[in-house]
Amino acid sequence: MNATLETRILEELSAIDVEEAYRDMLDDRYEEARIGYLTFSPSRIVEELDPTAFRCGLSDYADSNSDSWFELDGEYYDWDKVKEIRNEIVRELEDEDYDLEQEIEDLTGEEEPDTEEINKLSKRRQEILAEIKELESEI
Repeated sequence: MNATLETRILEELSAIDVEEAYRDMLDDRYEEARIGYLTFSPSRIVEELDPTAFRCGLSDYADSNSDSWFELDGEYYDWDKVKEIRNEIVRELEDEDYDLEQEIEDLTGEEEPDTEEINKLSKRRQEILAEIKELESEI
């Protein structure tokens, strides 16, 4: 994975609490159980009375959300937000590439072009383009 993208995800996004999201889904989908004056949430009933079923359901729930969640180091993040960060990084790199291209053109137009500087800038452009390609192929 691209190091810049990974760093930005970890710095800018909060991991999804998969267990809490699963509990919320159970509680939204099923009605509370009432016994006398006591009320129990569906998630609490399943988690406490059949922890194995809760864990299996949790695993299935996480798998079923693979289209909307992005996994990084065992944590899940909102896929759309990850794509937004990726797109921001690509735009920043494209802006840097454009600036380098302009700088190379300016140096090339001089009477005595600094070929060492042009080569250095050209190499950086190649690195940028490779990074953009890597980012676009990852997600």
